[in-house]
Amino acid sequence: MNEGGQEFQNSIRHTTGPAEPSGNWRGVSSCDYDLDGDLDIFLTGNGPRLLRNDRPAVRHWLRVGLRRDGANRFGVGARIRVIANGVMQTRQVFPTGSWSRGDPLPAHFGLDMAGVVDSLEVRWPGGHVERFTGVPVDRQMTLYENHGIVGVEAEARGPVTAVLKGCYPNHASRGTVVAFDLPSPERVKVRIYDLAGRLVRVLADGELRARGAQEIRWDGRDGNGQASAQGLYFVRLETPGTRGQRKVMLIR
Repeated sequence: MNEGGQEFQNSIRHTTGPAEPSGNWRGVSSCDYDLDGDLDIFLTGNGPRLLRNDRPAVRHWLRVGLRRDGANRFGVGARIRVIANGVMQTRQVFPTGSWSRGDPLPAHFGLDMAGVVDSLEVRWPGGHVERFTGVPVDRQMTLYENHGIVGVEAEARGPVTAVLKGCYPNHASRGTVVAFDLPSPERVKVRIYDLAGRLVRVLADGELRARGAQEIRWDGRDGNGQASAQGLYFVRLETPGTRGQRKVMLIR
């Protein structure tokens, strides 16, 4: 345990239940998969495994993405420094961490109970420095070199409308899981279509689902129980106020 950046103390904590997967894992990456402000864990190796952190969000956070002109348009190599409530954190924009893993380019900062970022500094590749003060929290923002903040997406504790987050794995051989978030209990329709737009399978047909993170599994079969052919398919989510679509590749 990091005791305030001064020293480390031994701490042994045991996790039970689904957060303790067995297998031969070779890489681990942290990312905010479901865009709710806390970091989730993705394992690679003996089959990928996503460990979602779904504890109630009670602390603040900020995610910063970079854009710039030229070949290095995502600002790889830039250094981002945040100061909030007197605590300084630094992240370097770098997509790789170790073998068999990678991290998302937007830098994620956990801010504890700080309700505002006092100082945000970006040292761009080449040495140019930009600073911002009084930055709001609990959101993702995009900074463009020499143009300041060009995009802000407030994600305050959950979606405002239903969000189809995608399918994992999206190159599926034994089926895939369709993941989506609901802002309130809603009736949902989830359907699978082939590349020609033909209906392949109905996974949900107006059933009532609870608020929050939801998952429905598609086993790669059509409505008659036959194995669907290898190829590209589309997953479509419909609610009374939202429609979303994602792609999934079925591999045989």
